[in-house]
Amino acid sequence: MLHLTAAMAVVTRRIAQEIADGGVCPQASLTFVAAADEEARGGLGVPWIGEHHPEAFSWDASLSEMGGAHIRGARGRDSVVVIVGEKGAAQRRLHVRGDAGHGSIPLGRVSAVEMLGRVSRALAHAQWPHASDEIWAGFVRAFEFDASLESALLDGTYDGDYSEFGDLAAYAHAVSHMTVAQTVVRAGGPINVLPSSGYIELDIRTLPGQSDDDVDRAIFEALGELAPSVQIERLLSEPATASSIETTLYRAIEEVLREAHPGAVVVPILFPGGSDLRVGRRKGGVGYGFGSCASGATLGEVYSQLHAHDEHMPIEDVFSTARDLERLVRRYIGASLHAQ
Repeated sequence: MLHLTAAMAVVTRRIAQEIADGGVCPQASLTFVAAADEEARGGLGVPWIGEHHPEAFSWDASLSEMGGAHIRGARGRDSVVVIVGEKGAAQRRLHVRGDAGHGSIPLGRVSAVEMLGRVSRALAHAQWPHASDEIWAGFVRAFEFDASLESALLDGTYDGDYSEFGDLAAYAHAVSHMTVAQTVVRAGGPINVLPSSGYIELDIRTLPGQSDDDVDRAIFEALGELAPSVQIERLLSEPATASSIETTLYRAIEEVLREAHPGAVVVPILFPGGSDLRVGRRKGGVGYGFGSCASGATLGEVYSQLHAHDEHMPIEDVFSTARDLERLVRRYIGASLHAQ
């Protein structure tokens, strides 16, 4: 992601210098926003700007990280991805009650620990809501699976382990479902006391169009007969966001990537994590994850590098991202000089 930040800085400086020298007269403005704290959900970065100083710059059209990687189809087709949306967050804390008592006489009592175990088991075996939109469909079609597998993946009847996606198995599962990760459990104090209360925390990531009510409904359905014994507390909630592909900026991205990767199909996809683009989308703008991998690096290879111990990328991809970003910016804002 830092290579894109560097590319943005280089392109902005170059175009700004040309404007200062009188060689370019753009038809739209270009703003470079370098903000802190994105990895901590941006409390001191772009979301802070959006809340406290929304007038600082236009939110109409934005670019950020994670586009430009490749998907190789089973029949040889090359697809280049553009991030058009990202999942939301719907963190939950589920509270349970149990029978208090001394640990030496447990017969007939169900402690909060045991209740949490039952809740955890129910959640782990639940079937969570599945994607049915065109973004998921386009992602699946990029792999060129056989007709029966493709149909099962699209209509929600697939019940496999997503191994058909290779190193993108976990990614594919994440962008095709509301995902529920059990991350925190708390109960008990002294080892000889049956706890009467406890809770389990869930990191839930939602798909575009799924609301807080949808999340709570899915949890209750997953819990079944346990539901009356569980109280749901809503923690952080941010809806998923996605931008239309019927925009001037997206069409310009398509044109640039097709020129850079002849014969490739440009495929809009969903990002399972979060980025600062969600702020602009919520303010009515559009935002896309951009990049250009001249090395042919696949989405699986690029995604596996995120925050890895040996995070790196080919120099040629740094160059191609800067080159194609400049071409995109000039095309979009109407700067008439051509990138070299």
